[in-house]
Amino acid sequence: MLQFGLIIGFLLGYILITVIRRRRPKVAPTHVEYWVYLPEEKLSKQEDLMTDLSKAEALGSAEMLIFSDIRLHVVLVLRSKNPLQFRPDLFDTHVEPTSESLQMLGNAEALARIRFLSEGATKDDCHLRLIPYLAFATARRGNATLLFDVVTERLLTLEEFGNEIKKDRKLARAMFHTRVVWQPLETGGQAETRGMAKKGWPELRTLPVREDQRVLITEVLEQTIEALWPEKALPPQLKVKAFDDEFEILFGEASEGWLPVRVMRIHES
Repeated sequence: MLQFGLIIGFLLGYILITVIRRRRPKVAPTHVEYWVYLPEEKLSKQEDLMTDLSKAEALGSAEMLIFSDIRLHVVLVLRSKNPLQFRPDLFDTHVEPTSESLQMLGNAEALARIRFLSEGATKDDCHLRLIPYLAFATARRGNATLLFDVVTERLLTLEEFGNEIKKDRKLARAMFHTRVVWQPLETGGQAETRGMAKKGWPELRTLPVREDQRVLITEVLEQTIEALWPEKALPPQLKVKAFDDEFEILFGEASEGWLPVRVMRIHES
């Protein structure tokens, strides 16, 4: 009987562990990536880039160690061999390139693809400081005038990117790394984040709302990002303020890189 009980206990334990593992959500990768559009088919020397980065007060030894991290990948992509990566018509609709950026894109002969990809969340935010500075240094050294933030799906001129860095040298602002876009639906639409993957988190997506709620729901989601950004993990819910009202934010279950968000206005009793 003792042996039979041990066998039953083992089987029950195995089944329980298997169920838990199957229900455990897949870990989202941490992904930061910039494309620097270059006028010539060459990359700057790493030694020159490191010299430039060593002058940045926001970067210390922990950030510079990422240069030797296998999760960092820098490669030169030639226009002659990869023309699709230079076609503006393949951008998503909310990228919205200007005539100036289209001309810059047309003048590019290559791009430097700077990518940091890690399985799951990182132990710190060093990559959120080094990668943008590395992209900026690469652009300046290569006489580039246009960059593309792949994760936030945003085109930026070198001047715009530099001005964003000047606002916060330590790059601690959530909205430097993220943004909120509006996704139209047949009736109304929904707000979605771009950039949460830089922290190893799924992107947020609100439930569908009416078109006349677009401004409000976008502001609420931006405030949600600001509240979440300093955290180490996503909470099940939180409260934010927008347009002098308070809202409760409820997070659903992540699926295929998206986390559904339910927004509820808190009414005073």
